[in-house]
Amino acid sequence: MKEELNEKLFCDFPDLFRERYGNVAKDPLTYWGIQCGDGWYALVASVAELLTRHNPNIKAEQVKEKFGGLRFYHTYNDDYTHGVVEMAGHISFQICEVCGVPGIKRDSGGYIATLCEKHKGRKPKTIGEDWAATTTPIDGVGTGWLRLIAGLKDCIEWDVEKNGMPPVTDLIIKKDNGQLHVEFSGGDEQTRCMADLIEHYAKKIDEDAGYVLDLPCQLAL
Repeated sequence: MKEELNEKLFCDFPDLFRERYGNVAKDPLTYWGIQCGDGWYALVASVAELLTRHNPNIKAEQVKEKFGGLRFYHTYNDDYTHGVVEMAGHISFQICEVCGVPGIKRDSGGYIATLCEKHKGRKPKTIGEDWAATTTPIDGVGTGWLRLIAGLKDCIEWDVEKNGMPPVTDLIIKKDNGQLHVEFSGGDEQTRCMADLIEHYAKKIDEDAGYVLDLPCQLAL
């Protein structure tokens, strides 16, 4: 991540990123900085705000890209933080790491990254899918937000089947005063924080096109 964005995250969330100096063995985050592309800046910022709001004692230990997805390692793990980080990692597979527009996971000769058509390079193998193309349209909800909803449903289904999350019923998606809102019955604390991440990140992107709004500095074009 470029220095300006990296520094803004560190300054906006000084408690979360509070150990600014150290060596790579003890603190890889502050030694290397945030190790992902500029396109995930807004997503990292959403995670940082929700974690800080939940528990001001949390400390980020490492933030990076791995196998095409966002990884956010931190202290004071609980159901809420696990859900936020899991959801962010899941939807990062639909966000171009370079510029923040909708992207797809691709394999370029063994190097896996989530990239848009413009930044995909030369003939990579597509190994992901466009969630919006497989999601039932929701009246009044734009395609950019539909990708988030598809990711939420997919993540909930996985956790219910594989991790014992209580089933979620009556999942209601709506737009209220220009913002995305998620309501549901069932689930648990982890389900709620997954929805919190979706709602929070939706405020940062264009509802229809899915690109990131109001960045502090220009992303790669």
